[in-house]
Order: sequence, then C-alpha cells, then structure tokens
Amino acid sequence: MIETKFDILQKITEIDFSPTKTLDEMSKNPELVDAYIEYGLSESKFAWRASWVISHFAYKHPEKVQRFADTLISNLNNISKDGHIRETLKTIHRLKLDENQISTVFDFCMIILEDNKKQPSVRMIAFSFVLRVAETYPELKNEISILVENIKDYLSPGIRNSFIKRLNKLKNN
Repeated sequence: MIETKFDILQKITEIDFSPTKTLDEMSKNPELVDAYIEYGLSESKFAWRASWVISHFAYKHPEKVQRFADTLISNLNNISKDGHIRETLKTIHRLKLDENQISTVFDFCMIILEDNKKQPSVRMIAFSFVLRVAETYPELKNEISILVENIKDYLSPGIRNSFIKRLNKLKNN
C-alpha cells in the first residue's frame, strides 16, 4: 500500500506517534521511505516531523536514503523552519556525498553558521558538517577558524566553548 501525504500527516501528528514502530515499518517497506521523503520535502508545517523520522531512519539505514541525497540537498534553500533544516542536515550528514554535494552543503552550512537568528541546534549540526569536511580538506581549517572568531561573541557561552573546543581538536589532528 502506498502511503499518501494525508496518511503520513495522520501518523506524525498522532499523540501516540511511535517512532520505533514507524522505523520498523520503513525498513520493511521502501515505499514508506519514499512517502516520508516526499512529505519531508513539502511546505507543510509538519514536514519537519517527517524529516525527523527520515533522519532517524538514515542513522541505521543510510543506504536506503542515499538515492535522495541530491533531492535533499537541492531542497535545503527552500526550508525556512530551523527544526526542519536541522533534521534535513542530520540526514544529509549520514549520507555518502560526492565533492559537488559536499561543496554545496558546506556553503549552506557556512551561511547557517553566520546567521545569528538560527537556533543553536541548527548551528551545531551545521558546524559538525563543516568540521567533518575539514577533516578531509584540511585547507579549510583556516577559513573555519576565521568564521568562528567572527561569530563567537554572538554565541551562548556553552555553544561558544563547544565550537572552540571542537575546532581546537580539529587543528591539533
């Protein structure tokens, strides 16, 4: 049975929504993955919940979400809600990306990091992605250091300390 947007909406808005049950169903039914991805790409106010489900699913089954990498990446600029951006980035973070995809997401994450209006959780996920890229491309470490230096005064003390600690760890490796 193919799930519709209405079916997905009904599931993710239920009070007794069971992520574990949903994730089990998704692992058995690839059409459900398609339906959640499609709903997560929509502009529904609950699309972030579908993205949350996909993020958790991608943690254990990235290979089943991998074919949506380009779609998820191209949709990043269409997402306005912080929670939705966060969950989409978490999913993307779990996928194997080629250089062009990495470059696109890296640029997006750098913009997120510079945006003081973004929630700290979104900025943390963006920072995690940026640091992961810098492990592969060490020449980016200096650019990231400059960015952190420019934004650190606008971060909460906890986030600032986390950014600096993680950046120092990267520099020392």
